[in-house]
Amino acid sequence: MKRNLNSSLVFLFLIIMVAFIIRATCNRLDYMSEGAPDQYGYEASQIAGSVAAGHGFGNPYPLVPTGPTALMPPAYIYLLAAIYKELGVQTDASYIAATTLSGLFSALACIPIFWLGRRVANDAVGLCGAAFWAVFPSAVILTTGPFAGVWDTALSMLLAASVLAAVVQIRDTDRTRAWIGLGLLCALALEVNPAIFSVLPFLFAWLVWQLYQRRSKWLRLPAAAVLMIVLGCAPWALRNWVTFHHFIPFRSNFGLELWLGNNQFEDHDLFPDWRSPYNSWPEQARLTQIGETAFMQQKKAAAIKYIEAHPRQTVRSIYTRFAVIWTGLDVRVSAVWGGMSAATRTFYVINLLLVICGWSGMWVMFRHGSPLAWPFLIYLVFYPAVYYITHAQLRYRHPIDPALTVLSTFAVFCAARAVSRRFLGVSPPSSSAAEALPSPAAD
Repeated sequence: MKRNLNSSLVFLFLIIMVAFIIRATCNRLDYMSEGAPDQYGYEASQIAGSVAAGHGFGNPYPLVPTGPTALMPPAYIYLLAAIYKELGVQTDASYIAATTLSGLFSALACIPIFWLGRRVANDAVGLCGAAFWAVFPSAVILTTGPFAGVWDTALSMLLAASVLAAVVQIRDTDRTRAWIGLGLLCALALEVNPAIFSVLPFLFAWLVWQLYQRRSKWLRLPAAAVLMIVLGCAPWALRNWVTFHHFIPFRSNFGLELWLGNNQFEDHDLFPDWRSPYNSWPEQARLTQIGETAFMQQKKAAAIKYIEAHPRQTVRSIYTRFAVIWTGLDVRVSAVWGGMSAATRTFYVINLLLVICGWSGMWVMFRHGSPLAWPFLIYLVFYPAVYYITHAQLRYRHPIDPALTVLSTFAVFCAARAVSRRFLGVSPPSSSAAEALPSPAAD
């Protein structure tokens, strides 16, 4: 078994290398074609530039300094600031470095995908899932360009996949150090993208239940992990309390995001967000006048008022955002299909197949009573939920794409096994409790 694992790890390393080469090549071709834009990274880049220039964590908007901010959590910002410190603020060299780093993060996601596939079924599922990820168009494209490529998109995805892999792995261990490590990993993920918080309570509830069933340390071990999360996130929350005199555990912008997706303007779901302070001088002037905290509170109140007064339009918008998250399209396919290029059509078809196969794999896992189905379901149900009520883009779903990749690969393997049994009379050896499933990897 160890020899088989070593062989699988060699293949995994080769897949990671291929994935990185593909992303680096696409980034290079994009740069050769378009060059580095005058502005990239938007709020993240503005804050990182402020840090690199010695002005502190603030000034997220380009026209005038607005002072300290909690608009974004600190982890990715300081990473980008380190690039700017060495290579210059928003230079071509910094642009290449930031997008290349996103490509590396995306390629490294093959690691948690492999381990998830191995836990769900076997090494073959893990390797095939990683191989698909290496060439998955959305995963490649979201490491390029002035927005996704210079943003926390790829790093958020890598950390979300790593948290899921760690949760699936740690359910069988009683080692305190492992649970402490899980807590620190979750804290890092929260300081990169707090959206991961939407799944953590449910994941920990599932872990507590797993430990309780084994009559293990069902309270002490999760408590150790939660303590590490609190300690890891406390410095940033303390900084925000001292700076703004409000409890802001991660970021301050929920009120603005809620208003951008729920307001009286008919085009409120369009992107870019033309009424964001980044693009709107009146909004930026208002924020500068009253301060970030009061501005966000006003926007939250305005959004809630609109939602209460327009329930039908709100439900329609939620449905539209749901469609955007899972298909990438906010209009009927028939209305735009004819004008799409072949490459764009392929992109959307592959994305839709990933979603269909992913949910099919989810169904197969539940059908055969796999306890690991629950963490995957938690990711698919709860992670995108906040974007249904704010505003949505396909890239917001990217952190759960690795989970969809594993589930899709699993579904394809199960379908291939069923076909081989039914029509070819071939029955691959399996030691699984559920014969229709591929055999699970030994821990």
